[in-house]
Amino acid sequence: AGSSNGSSNMYDIKIDWNIDASNTLSGKYSNSPSVGTTGEIWPGTSNAYCSAVNGPSKNRNQIFSMNYNHTFSPSTILTTTLGWARNSYNRDDKIATVEGYDPSADLGLPEYTTRSGFIATPGIYISNYNTIQPGLTDIGSQPWGIMRQATETYHLISTLSQIRGKHELRIGGEARMHRLNYAQPGEPNGVYDCESVGMSEHPWWGGGDAMASFLTGSGGSGGWGGYEVPVFGATQSYQFAA
Repeated sequence: AGSSNGSSNMYDIKIDWNIDASNTLSGKYSNSPSVGTTGEIWPGTSNAYCSAVNGPSKNRNQIFSMNYNHTFSPSTILTTTLGWARNSYNRDDKIATVEGYDPSADLGLPEYTTRSGFIATPGIYISNYNTIQPGLTDIGSQPWGIMRQATETYHLISTLSQIRGKHELRIGGEARMHRLNYAQPGEPNGVYDCESVGMSEHPWWGGGDAMASFLTGSGGSGGWGGYEVPVFGATQSYQFAA
């Protein structure tokens, strides 16, 4: 097996501005993008039909903050901070790297299997045959291997502080907004489980061979399969405090 490949880059930008004797403003932005894919198992484009090879994947973390201070007097100061953080992660099926792939034209699958909106191959389990890794399909895409996720948070806080003798008084408030977008299709191009009973003379108590069931397309009791058009979930929530 080949080695996994990945790269990551990071940079920060920071600006400080003394507007005048009573006002200061500062800001910072950080960006950290990365890409990667698992190592190749089979030669060439054959990896696109191996569930042990995931990717390509892209991950990006971004952070922004801005801070404003206003001095009314030596004893009274207003501080306001705005923050924003976002993470996005996308992982595709390896078949997405094969130019011109069409599950209907190349594999003879029904046209409706393209309606999921994701490029993948059928995930095929052949019972009683060892896979590259436990739990993976014998041929084709890994179910639930594709992912789309983005999280985002906004945070605003403002505080007015005043010193009186030995005491400090503070009044202020803050607000937050959280967002989450998520999708992880399990069967975007179909999942087929081939059991030995599909070619058994006595399907209710044994015999048969799962590979023969796969090669002939015979179903059988105890197996499972499915196809889905995945749901794209999205949530947004708010929090306030004073």
